[in-house]
Amino acid sequence: MLYPIAIETGDSKHAYGVVFPDIPNCFSAGDTLEEALSNAKEAVEMYLEELAEREELPPKASDLATLQKNKEYQGWAWEIIDVDLEPYLHKRKMGQA
Repeated sequence: MLYPIAIETGDSKHAYGVVFPDIPNCFSAGDTLEEALSNAKEAVEMYLEELAEREELPPKASDLATLQKNKEYQGWAWEIIDVDLEPYLHKRKMGQA
């Protein structure tokens, strides 16, 4: 699934912040953009692992254009992270068996 992420750009004194608008309480940061994106991927995978353990489905991704209109993220940069949901859906199914 392609999840949009909002990126609060950093500078020499501030880290880059990353949030997943579609995934409550899933966020990350990094001193560089590359580090922030890598950490975001790790954060979403850990979040989805927890959901699978609780036998909950991953949230659906919103339309990027809709999210960009949200005043909460005004001035933030955007990226899309491709997350393979199959491993988490498989674990959920295994838990129900």
